[in-house]
Amino acid sequence: MKLIIGNKNYSSWSLRGWLACKQAGLSFEELLVPLFGEDWDALKQKEGDLTPSSGKVPVLWDTNENGEAVVWDSLAILEYLADKVGRDRFWPKEDAARAMARAMVAEMHSSYLSLRRECPMNIRARHTDVKISEGTRHDVVRILGLWAEARARFGSGGYLLRPRSQPFHHLWLRCTGLRRQLHAGGLDARLASAMDCRRRGRTMGHRTIRKRTRGLSRGLGLRIGAALAGIALLVPGAGHAWGYYAHGITGEIALANIRPDTRAKLDRLFAAEPLIGTPDCPLGNLVEAATWPDCIRREGWRWGYTSAWHYQTEPVTEDYDVRKNCSGGNCVSAQIERNFRILADESLPANVRLQALAFVVHFTGDIHMPLHSGDLDDRGGNDREAAYGIAPGLNLHWIWDGPLAERAITSARPSLVRRYTAAERAELAGGTPADWGRESWETARDFVYPNAFGRSPLDGPLPDETAMTQQAIEAALPVSQRRVTQAGLRIADLLDRAMEPGPLPEPARD
Repeated sequence: MKLIIGNKNYSSWSLRGWLACKQAGLSFEELLVPLFGEDWDALKQKEGDLTPSSGKVPVLWDTNENGEAVVWDSLAILEYLADKVGRDRFWPKEDAARAMARAMVAEMHSSYLSLRRECPMNIRARHTDVKISEGTRHDVVRILGLWAEARARFGSGGYLLRPRSQPFHHLWLRCTGLRRQLHAGGLDARLASAMDCRRRGRTMGHRTIRKRTRGLSRGLGLRIGAALAGIALLVPGAGHAWGYYAHGITGEIALANIRPDTRAKLDRLFAAEPLIGTPDCPLGNLVEAATWPDCIRREGWRWGYTSAWHYQTEPVTEDYDVRKNCSGGNCVSAQIERNFRILADESLPANVRLQALAFVVHFTGDIHMPLHSGDLDDRGGNDREAAYGIAPGLNLHWIWDGPLAERAITSARPSLVRRYTAAERAELAGGTPADWGRESWETARDFVYPNAFGRSPLDGPLPDETAMTQQAIEAALPVSQRRVTQAGLRIADLLDRAMEPGPLPEPARD
């Protein structure tokens, strides 16, 4: 085999192809071509070996019994080699782990355009004054979050996964000057004093890279070696309520547990979607209904008045009062009750009821996320900086909204999305929106804050920042799983009740 690459110091694509060949354990010839200089444009046109790729590297040539195979593109090279030596050499055996590994690699391969543009690869360079855009910062946060999630779900060892290790992407960030920019943006408050970049920069040649990337064959507890090395070498805000994924799952749970006649009536309501007037925010099924109220918040000029409807924070050191911070019905529990009655009113136009349906489904999900009824003083954990595993600079609310909920859902056995028995529904569902808000408030007070900070908020003021260890994350998973399940089943109950014929009883008056 012959592998044509550019300088591994500057070309991450070339380095990924080279790592894939090394990981395969096959003998190959390495041919280095210049990527820069006056002669490069002419050379890549004349060099026959580069013709199939239009002058791009890497390119792998392999002669076998069927003739000569040529493969360009680093991911295609990895897949070709995996077919030759066995896919377990590159990809994890377990389905869920392999699925995440493939998704991460594919995203790396096709995304992070801002990061690629502003931070081209140069391992030897040291920069002290780097300015990055918000788009690049977003890319970095996304990459760190993916690594943290993979480590939390599947990590059991390896260089990148040992608790006290310095992952290579952190080393890169620090030694290129991004450290200052990310710190200024609130991403990582601990980067400032972590290491001496000048000293580290002198050791980051090819030998060091080769040594460090060997551990990637074990990293994430997976056999994805060169594939995920690409993510590390590529590395040059507040999420929606409970995340689109978690909200979507509550919709799927509800869909699996509503009555057939309820489903038929909902389908007729969904036919009114064109009348809602939100083409960028679809509302054509129950899963879309679960995420629609977050989607429309992007149009603040039109939907800004709904922002206060997503939460109901209360001081965790005082007695709970469902009405205290709900002036004019502008809180999540009141809006569930209000929109439930609108949904149930068959005299109203279908588009009005459909909008109410989306609010009922989404807000019932919101009220079950503990920090939507968290402490008033820190805005439900939004003002508490927290690291999630190796991902720094997040906040406690965002962690429970996003990565923790996703891990809880994907790791649940059996799946949370299923038909529940009558006994299970009796144990998990029931109650009123006021009851559900109190449950979340108590969960935040008695578990979420103590689990994250190691002590109760009732024992005194909590620090402004913390780090969620793997032990804390694992302890939180069953709590998150239960709340997601309860939300889905309670949505199902609300929908069944709303679709029953006849008027609702008049609401109780204080």
